[in-house]
This record gives sequence, C-alpha cells and structure tokens, in this order.
Amino acid sequence: LLAASVLAIGIGIHYGLGTEFPNYGKLVRTFALLAVGTLYLTLLITPLYDCFPKLPYRGLVVKARRAMGVSVVMFSTLHLYFAFYKQLGGWVGLPYLEQRYVVAITVAAIASCILWLMALTSFDSMVRKLGPLWKRLHRLVYTAGFLIIFHALSIGTHFVDLRSAPARIMLLLVFALFVLEALRLDRRVRPKGTRIGIFTLGTVAVTGYTLAAYAGTPVNGVSVHTQHSANTFVMPGMQKNDMSTRYTVNIVSNPVKPVPGQPVAMTITFYNAITGQKVSKFTQAYEKFLHMVVVNNGLTSFEHLHPATTAEGSFELTHTFKEEGTYRMYFNFHPFQAPEQIVGQTVVVGTPSSQPVAEALTADIAQSRTVDAYTVSLSGTDNLRTADASAGTQPITFSVFKGAEPASLAPYLGAFGHLTMINTDTYEFVHAHPAVTTPPKPEDRSGPDVSFIPMGLYAPLKPGTYRIFGEFAPDGTYIVVPFTVKVQ
Repeated sequence: LLAASVLAIGIGIHYGLGTEFPNYGKLVRTFALLAVGTLYLTLLITPLYDCFPKLPYRGLVVKARRAMGVSVVMFSTLHLYFAFYKQLGGWVGLPYLEQRYVVAITVAAIASCILWLMALTSFDSMVRKLGPLWKRLHRLVYTAGFLIIFHALSIGTHFVDLRSAPARIMLLLVFALFVLEALRLDRRVRPKGTRIGIFTLGTVAVTGYTLAAYAGTPVNGVSVHTQHSANTFVMPGMQKNDMSTRYTVNIVSNPVKPVPGQPVAMTITFYNAITGQKVSKFTQAYEKFLHMVVVNNGLTSFEHLHPATTAEGSFELTHTFKEEGTYRMYFNFHPFQAPEQIVGQTVVVGTPSSQPVAEALTADIAQSRTVDAYTVSLSGTDNLRTADASAGTQPITFSVFKGAEPASLAPYLGAFGHLTMINTDTYEFVHAHPAVTTPPKPEDRSGPDVSFIPMGLYAPLKPGTYRIFGEFAPDGTYIVVPFTVKVQ
C-alpha cells in the first residue's frame, strides 16, 4: 500500500501535478490503468491458488490481497477525481454530456461506492465484527468488476475499437479469469470421477464462440454513417496510425449549392467512423473547440474560422464564398478522451468553368514579404528535408518587423503564432505548432522571431511543394503571411 502511494505521487509529479499546466489526460488514463490492473490481480489471487494449490507464498499473497484492494480504491478515486472535476468541470458539466457518458459515469460511481465500502471494511476489527457477513459483502467486488468493464467499454479511449491492443489484452485476461473461476467452482460441485465440470465446459464454450465471432468481424468495425465518408477525405496516414479513432464530418448547408457572394449557413457534425456515434463532447485546443480553415483550389486565399457550438453538440457557421471555384475546408478538433483530429471536405461554389491549380505554385525566391505595415521574413526553408523536419530538428522561423523595429507579438489563440502547411499536389494539411509549447498568458509578449516544428499529425511530413500561411498578432492586430516552400 505504501508502494502504491509512492507510485501515485510519482505519477502526479511526472505529469505536472502542482505546476501551471498539468497533463490531466495522462493522469486520468494512467490511474485508470493502474486501478484496473491492480483490481485484476486482486481478483486473480483466489482462483489461481485454488486451481494451482502448489504455488508458493499463498499465505503471504492472500494476506496482501486486502492492501491491494485498498490500492485499487486509491487509484480509482484519483482517476474519478481528475476525470470528473478536472476534465468535465464537475457537476456543472453533467447537463452538457450525452446520455452514454452520463450512464458510464453513473456506473463508475456505483463501482466506486462498492470499492470504498470494501476498503472501509478491510481492517481486522471489521472482519471480526462482521463475521460471516464479511465474505458476502466482499463478493460484491465481482459486481464492481463488471461495472468497471462496462465503464471502460462505454467511454474508454482505448476501447473505441475492440481490435486495439489494450482491448485485446483486456478481453484475453478477462476470459482467463473466467476460466479459472469456472475451474474453481467445478472443484467443489462436479460429480466424482469427472475432471471437467459444467462451469468449465460452459465458460470454454462461450469463450470459444465469442473469440470466433470476434475474429470474424471486419477489421475497421461497422459504421452506420458510412454515407458521410463519400465527400470526406481523411488526412494521409490517419487510417494507418490512428485506426481506433477515425472520424467523419457531415455538413448540412443552406443553400445546398453555394454561390459566390451569398451567405451560406452550415451545420457541422462529427461522427465516430467506427461506431457511427455522434461526437458531442470536445476538448478545447488553442482556446477553441473547432478550428476551420478554408482555402481555394489555387491556395491563394486563406481563412481561419471558428464555428460556434450548439446545444446538440454540433457547430454552426455562416460563411460567404467570394468567388466561384472549388474550396477545401479543413476541420481541426479534439474529441473528448481522444487524440487531436483533422478531417476535411471539398465544396464547389457556383459553376466554375476554370480555376487556378495549386500545382502551378513554385517556391518563393524572396523569403520576405510585406503585409499591412509589417515586414515578415522566413528562414529555415532553404534546404527543408522531411526527415529533419519530422524529427523536430529543422524548424521554420518567421521574423516580424514594423519598419526597422521588431514587432511586439501578442498571443493569438493560445500561442504567439500559428502555421498552416498545405501540399499543392495532394492538399495534405499540416498545422504546425510553435517550438515553444508553453501557452503564453494574455499579457505576455514575444517577437520578432517565432519558430515552428512542421511535424505531420498522423504521418511524417512528405516531400513536395507546400503553400504555408503564418498567422500572427503584432501589436494586437491580425495578419496572415503566405509563402510557398519546397520540401525535399
């Protein structure tokens, strides 16, 4: 128990607890894993020693079981605290959750109450006082175990796709525990002269059938919203590296066919591409729940927009396309308890007979540009290579001046600048973050230099010609600076 407490403190320190920006997501997932893992080991002790009575240290391990149970309570309580109060915002956040989350949280709360009841009755004095009732009470641990499995499968980050490694490991371990429990029961009730009883046969049959059915399911699962993917392009590399959390976007627009100069009302909804469920809970990324970038086919126009959230968990925006042509819309968002995502959609405005082609863009010879009253120069792109850029060893640096004086850069959307890179051939989208990852305070100032690490979110940066757009807030204004660069 002391070791578990020291481990919990170490994890808190490691993930920034006590600092200005602790990593609550890592804390939630780590303590959940520790709670489930310790609970599994606690449940495993009795059937393991009953089935294999010659295993050593039985008395010592059985005695340590109660301390392990109390450790489960500590880890699970820390998990619930950081998830409920730090990620969801406590009780005030409950009305904004969809029913699935409310049910999963309620189930977890019931399991937590059971575990706390068992922890409070784990002392020798309580064992003597409760007598035969103590064993009956502590059998509720199996109920708590089933509730925890339900909770994990409902909203657990690693269980969206049951073919992920954590899900596979959990299922195999649970099946192994079931078999041991069945063998243990059969040792008591099976008829004399038989080696395998009805509980073992039943468990093996159900387990075998489940595994066979599981092996026969499609690798990517089934989505009831597959029609959304018809007009949706997922960023290259996403399906390979982020299989468990793929998303699609559905846009309902009025009018259905946009025309230039006319406002278009859009309702934007995201779905889990595996389960088909609507995503309605998001985590803020750079001060917004959704970043929407709109560029034309020639990559000569750039708009960074932030649709408003709705009570139903969708987003709404009214936008006016200035010219006819094909536009690319990129959506950068962070689903609750899932990695950051980028998906996109193409929309045709009007009936364009011809339109610029982004492939016609060539790398800029002059690495300096004047926007409004500011001169912005670019460095680090003369010999930009994919391996170095993706490894974070070759940053791209913007320098912003007002005349001969360095510009004073204010924070914009939680950073001193933002960099968007779009491949002129494939329209692959990269949102590069500043090299300095500590979020600035509103009163902080920087400049004239801001460096970015051009790493792809789902895959390494690929060779090609990129149109890049730097966004800055010098002296409290807002400017967008475009360049064209070559990546070797």
